[in-house]
Amino acid sequence: KFIKKPVDPLPTKVSPLGTGNLVTVDFPAAIYDEFYNGMANAVLWPILHYRADLLNYEPSYAESYALINAAMADTVAGMVREKALIWVHLFHFFTLGQRLRQRGMNGPIGFFLHTPFPTQSVLVCLPGHREIFKTLSAYDVIGFQTDDDLLRFRDYATSELFATVVGQTELRFGDRRVRLGVFPIGIDVDIFAKAAQSASSAPVLARLRRELQDSKLVIGVDRLDYSKGLVQRFQAYERFLTTYPGERKRVSFLQITPPTRGEVDAYQHMRMQLASIAGDINARFGGVDWMVLRYINEGFTPRELAGFSRLSKVGCVTSLRDGMNLVAKEFVAAQD
Repeated sequence: KFIKKPVDPLPTKVSPLGTGNLVTVDFPAAIYDEFYNGMANAVLWPILHYRADLLNYEPSYAESYALINAAMADTVAGMVREKALIWVHLFHFFTLGQRLRQRGMNGPIGFFLHTPFPTQSVLVCLPGHREIFKTLSAYDVIGFQTDDDLLRFRDYATSELFATVVGQTELRFGDRRVRLGVFPIGIDVDIFAKAAQSASSAPVLARLRRELQDSKLVIGVDRLDYSKGLVQRFQAYERFLTTYPGERKRVSFLQITPPTRGEVDAYQHMRMQLASIAGDINARFGGVDWMVLRYINEGFTPRELAGFSRLSKVGCVTSLRDGMNLVAKEFVAAQD
């Protein structure tokens, strides 16, 4: 519907991976920004996380989204057999299943959504929401993280897309039937526990252990995203220090927050807001012998993160809305 000019065939690179191959696709830079920073992260992400107030929609974003999905469908259809099983992930490719059907792909196609699925009242704030979500009828299976997400999609589909419910976990869209399922994500506990154990002797862990002295460490590990409740978390820590002055110097907070989506206005604003609150907390409560809040905007290896979690007495997760947040599971798995 939105396509103005088809995208030329996309360059691909094939690398061996396990018993198969990993194919990377090079999107054209001219439309990638509007697809990723625009439609995906300034439109769909806030809607899916109940933040319609942060929606920043431009018609050109939808056009670029359609172009990328169509180009990806061309690439996939040109590389796999007609009856191949295809598994599509995430909101970046809501419409990919329909594009593949249009190109003659008649095999089973599944879709899995890693984010929450919001209520109908939130979704209708999205311009063209019916055109986007109607394309999900091209999939044979749609997977969600929770029962609530499944039920919200089912309610939306019956109210806005004129689907009918078949049993408890199937929807009928015209002559197509789509199965719904809940498939919560987990972690490899043994691998994470071994990483935490092996990281205990890492130099960065040894330095932090010395600096803490008798303080107990609280840890938070999150991407820089408004869905994680980071502003509220810092404010809660500040209130804790104010309400219980006797706990000062007995606790220290380590917040690891790698930056993400820095081109999107909402993320730029939040990064400045967090830096301001963190600076204020350290200025009000800190001293030469006590680091109140270590707020770090850089990434660490999974092994180092496991070591930090093992050293910490409390894992802090305060997401306002979340899909597959695994930090709580990782924290538990890292403990001695």
